[in-house]
Amino acid sequence: MSDRGFSEKLLDGASVEWKPLGELANIKTGQAVNKNKIASKPGPYAVINSGREPLGFIDEWNTDNDPIGVTTRGAGVGSITWQAGKYFRGNLNYAVSTKSDPKLETRYLYHLLLAKQADIHALCTFDGIPALNAGNLKGLLIPIPCPENPEKSLAIQAEIVRILDSFTELTAELTAELEARKQQYNHYREQLLDYQGKAVEHLPMGDECVGSFTRGGGLQKKNFAESGVGCIHYGQIYTHYGTYAHDTKSFVSEEFTKKARMAKSGDLVIATTSENDEDVCKAVAWLGDEDIAVSSDACFYSHKLNPKFVAYFFQTE
Repeated sequence: MSDRGFSEKLLDGASVEWKPLGELANIKTGQAVNKNKIASKPGPYAVINSGREPLGFIDEWNTDNDPIGVTTRGAGVGSITWQAGKYFRGNLNYAVSTKSDPKLETRYLYHLLLAKQADIHALCTFDGIPALNAGNLKGLLIPIPCPENPEKSLAIQAEIVRILDSFTELTAELTAELEARKQQYNHYREQLLDYQGKAVEHLPMGDECVGSFTRGGGLQKKNFAESGVGCIHYGQIYTHYGTYAHDTKSFVSEEFTKKARMAKSGDLVIATTSENDEDVCKAVAWLGDEDIAVSSDACFYSHKLNPKFVAYFFQTE
């Protein structure tokens, strides 16, 4: 059955009304928190702030049974979080709480927001630090099935949630299997790159015989062009690229390159900042034929080694 046929059967001919999120939910910001506060007050409660994963765990909570969050600033702006139970919501995360009028099921709203990630991203601004204004988010349109019959509406929402949660569970199982394969791959990669006991000279990466680091600069998303000279923005390194690349996702004008920092073919482009520890220093080997512009919050490593070898080395412990 097609998606359209499935949806029509699920809705059973019910009408759908689109309402602004601000009419259906309250949106408010959490409280200020930082890593120093977390380190000084360790505890069992997750801290949900600007990343998809907890920033840490603390001994106090400010949120209970209010699971939906939306990242307000930073590289992960617009990301949707779900945290059940008691936790600490930081000031870079909006609480999206359904109003008391029972027209909207919380988990249904969560799945809708996940499905509308592109629309939410379009509401964000990227001049300087990426940000999402609560007023813009309140205007996001949300579909309410069978609005004239709240009982039937909630039943339809519950069935949609049941199906999507089943998909989510299946996806989690597949992700766990892929993660196990990744760990196996990592184990053998570490073994291959373990030179202990072998005749190998160890040199600092910045040694003049090996290579040098250059910080990127000046490039922001607002500088992107439809075509022109290739470029890599630091956020794309851990959201788009793999170990190496021959083509860039984005471009800048030739005029912009006059003031840009340019990486050459074979250089390693490295993210120097991120919202989480895992993505810091994630790197991609640039194997294209032309020089490319590199953003600030990234650097590129020019060297005399095999580019893919250096990229794999950056994935090791």
